[in-house]
Formats: sequence, structure tokens, C-alpha cells
Amino acid sequence: MSYLKQYHQNQSQSAASISSYYINQADKRWQKQGQKNRHAYLLQRVLNLANIKLDKCLNVMEIGGGDGTFLTLENDHLVKTLVDIDNYFEGPLTARGIKFAKCDLSSDEPNIFKNDEFDLIAMNHVIEHIWHIETLMAQIKRMLKKGGYMYIRTPDIERVGMEFFDDYTHVRPFSKAGLKHLFSVHGFELVHMQNTNNRLLQIADYPGIKLQNFGKEIEAIFKAI
Repeated sequence: MSYLKQYHQNQSQSAASISSYYINQADKRWQKQGQKNRHAYLLQRVLNLANIKLDKCLNVMEIGGGDGTFLTLENDHLVKTLVDIDNYFEGPLTARGIKFAKCDLSSDEPNIFKNDEFDLIAMNHVIEHIWHIETLMAQIKRMLKKGGYMYIRTPDIERVGMEFFDDYTHVRPFSKAGLKHLFSVHGFELVHMQNTNNRLLQIADYPGIKLQNFGKEIEAIFKAI
């Protein structure tokens, strides 16, 4: 069984009944705005934090995006690409109009993407799986336009401790200071950083609750300079 297939099955079986009311209400809120469900909030939140307006074409890539939940937001100005080393979700992604490429951007294999191609690149719980981080960072900097944005979400090792290694594919833990250092070395400036919890943020979006620095994840946005 592939890693993505098993992850998808585990996610499907772990719905939190205690929060089902807020999940349903959040879904309805976004559906009234013409979106599929509450997951539209994920990309919209990043756009808001980076102060990106969808008034022109925005080329967005997600690296290691699995089923493309982060790319749920629908807008005529969005051009969406998802890259992964596993093509388990390729069919559903292309059916949604998302460009898919099976590629390992942390390897030395030929790259199919152009220089300065993307306005925003996202990695949701991916960077902690990467051995060859220098190769990946060089690829990201090459593909991202100057002034473009990089969105990162990863466990905060200072808050999760040894739980980090409960996922056997985790190889590189990060603290907030370590993440800042990595991106600074590769020519990025910090725009936003805080501790959050991805799932609770979506639920809190429905009643408009502002939650900051309460979770075990690092959420960060960097700008290419």
C-alpha cells in the first residue's frame, strides 16, 4: 500500500464527531460563497496573510499536496499545480483542473518547471520528510518569481517533542528559529510566523474566532528577495 493511500484511509476514519457541528456550519458558509466546502479557507488564509489579491492570474504550486485539499479554493484567476512523488491522486486532481506532475524536487532528476514560473509555492507538512533539503530549496528559489511567496506548515519540534517520530517518514525536525535560518540562507525574508493547528483553524473560521500561537505546528510565509 502506498503512503498516500494509507494516509487517505486514516484521514477518512478520523473525523471528529465533537466538532461535526462547526464543520458542517463552516462548509455551509463557504458553499454560500460558491465554494465546495470549508477547505477553501486553507488557500484563502494564505492569500490574506500574504496580502495577495486575486485580481490577476496567480500561478500556485503545492509540493507533496496529496489529494489537493489545500488547493480547494476556486477562482478564475488561480492556476493550480500539484507535485508529488506518488501519483495515487492524479486522476481526481486532473478532474478538478489541477495540473499534476509526478516528480521529486529534492532529487537530481530533470525538472519540468521553468525559472520564475510561480507566484506562490506551498508545502503543508512536507519539509520534515526531506533528506536533501539544499536541493529542494534551490529548486524552490529557481521556480519562484522574485517577490513571490513560500508557505510552510510543519510540526514545531519544541512543542511536539519525540511525537515527531511517530511518523516513520519524518526525518528533519524544525524549530521556528531553524526554519527562519534555512530560508534566510536561501534568500527569503520572513513575512509571517506563528504556532497554529490546521484543523482547528478551519473550525474556528466559522464563528470568526482568532486563534494564534496555540498549536503544535509552525505556520510561516516567506518572500523571495
